[in-house]
Amino acid sequence: MQAVLAPVAVSVLLLSTAVAGEAAAASGGTPSRYRDQQLTWSACPGQDPSVIQCASVTVPRDWARPGTGPDMQVEISRVKAPDTTARRGVMLLSSGGPGGTLMPLRYTGLGEVAAAFDLVGFELRHDPNVPLDCQNASEYEASLRIDVLDRSPQNIQAMIDYSRGIALACLERSGDQVRYISTEQTVRDMDLIRLLLGESKISYLGVAGGPWLGAHYATAFPRRVDRFLFDSSVDFTTTWYHAFNLAPAAFEKRFVDFLGWMARYDGHYGYGTTVKSARARWEARRAHLVTHPLKISETFTLTAGNFDNGAIAGLYTSAQFPDLARVLSVIEHFETATTEDKALIERVLGPSPYFDPAPLAAFYSLMCNDTPWPRGGEHYVKLSDRLGAKYPFLGYGWLLQPCGFWPYRSNTQQPITGEGLPTVLMINAVDDPSTPYPGALAAHRNFENSRLVTVTDNGDHGQFGFGNQCVDQIGTRFLVGGQAPGRDVTCKGSPMPVPTGTPIVR
Repeated sequence: MQAVLAPVAVSVLLLSTAVAGEAAAASGGTPSRYRDQQLTWSACPGQDPSVIQCASVTVPRDWARPGTGPDMQVEISRVKAPDTTARRGVMLLSSGGPGGTLMPLRYTGLGEVAAAFDLVGFELRHDPNVPLDCQNASEYEASLRIDVLDRSPQNIQAMIDYSRGIALACLERSGDQVRYISTEQTVRDMDLIRLLLGESKISYLGVAGGPWLGAHYATAFPRRVDRFLFDSSVDFTTTWYHAFNLAPAAFEKRFVDFLGWMARYDGHYGYGTTVKSARARWEARRAHLVTHPLKISETFTLTAGNFDNGAIAGLYTSAQFPDLARVLSVIEHFETATTEDKALIERVLGPSPYFDPAPLAAFYSLMCNDTPWPRGGEHYVKLSDRLGAKYPFLGYGWLLQPCGFWPYRSNTQQPITGEGLPTVLMINAVDDPSTPYPGALAAHRNFENSRLVTVTDNGDHGQFGFGNQCVDQIGTRFLVGGQAPGRDVTCKGSPMPVPTGTPIVR
């Protein structure tokens, strides 16, 4: 998913009696004020209404006690199947991370899938009268001046204070709505969306954190499940804490792979002919930025935090490697950087791709509410010391964990086993840094009736619908024709990019 906890990359409670059984999902289990509402479709902001339209769904603040407290809203979108004769039904889409109202546009190029389903995206719930906010832009910018590699007592305490501050600010600024942004509530929201769309079953495509929601929905509402595809999955059979702790090792390997790719094109980038020499240059530049931030433009000064975050974000797909490599090389020769080069630095390493207060607050709420997290700073100091020693690219930043100070306690999640469900198709790349393959493999092994498509020689986050013919054919056959592989299969990953443009070597 496109985020891990805290600013190192910005990159889901036990379903109680509210969803104790399938009877709670029937129309009679939903109060009429929600069940009988009419969806009003209108233009999505900035989008062509002839292609995609949006609507708002009113949901209870707490599905366990409908009518208690102000209602919340879920924003949804829809790209309708163009031909009703080929239409199979509705497919909900979730990109994790969180969010997804524009996600249907990503899959309109998959003609057979777009013809078979109304593609429906949805955001996480929110209180329409209270902004969802845990951190503003200036606070985020200040966080980028924290050097996670500085293990002095003062800096460690600053990182603990930062994590505690975010957790408390979520409640102070957003009110108690943050208590009700959880998988427990979201799966009920999803089923209300199904009901309002007039469908007895739904299909589902989830990416990153999306498979977590999909697995919980399928477990709570097994008779509502049609065809579910999980692309680039976190381990949805464990806790968020354990699932996230796989990321430092995966990002470390992906960073090494990137440096190896860059070294192969040293004639273009001039950054080092080996992983060792390229990493030494990276670390030297990062250390220099700690004490000497680099002014890129009147509005952007590059810090070590920006340097970290930009590199992390640049590892999600190999298509981003050339821009990231060019930026790193240009910084080494900044005195001759062109206006275009400086604009690229700001685009790749600047804060704008990573910060948006509402999605980030929803992300914290979902993760922190869903499953237990160790409490207090001491645990995370030891955890980050251990992970940082093994995986320094990301591991030391694991001290920045707001969930360790979350104002609400979470319960143990419902068991996620896949028992009694139709076949679910999973797709994962072996070197995906954000949703590590070991986690996806564990989820697959613990989730009955799942089939796993392993994409080898690749680390791109998000596989289905991105041009890999093998992956797209398997996924399309499953979603459109219901044909799952009889056993786990592998696909070779898409080729790595080749540098283009003027060489940077001076």
